[in-house]
Amino acid sequence: MRKMYSSSRLYPPFAFAQARTLGRHLQTRFPRTKLVVGVWGFSGDMEKAMQRFQPLRPDKLVTSLADAVKWDPRASVATGT
Repeated sequence: MRKMYSSSRLYPPFAFAQARTLGRHLQTRFPRTKLVVGVWGFSGDMEKAMQRFQPLRPDKLVTSLADAVKWDPRASVATGT
């Protein structure tokens, strides 16, 4: 069975720092696991947002639960799409 972890944060200022820290821990401990990060309410540039997670980017960055549910982890790898 393939596993996927999801991290969810509200947009106010510290959401990215918290999500980045948790994502780094999960990706280090479970390197072959897909990671979805939800930053609810974010409406900025998604590519710039993904760059904030360097060097370990999540497999997907979403801004709503609907986006997270629609995402197929088999369809993309570390592209954020």
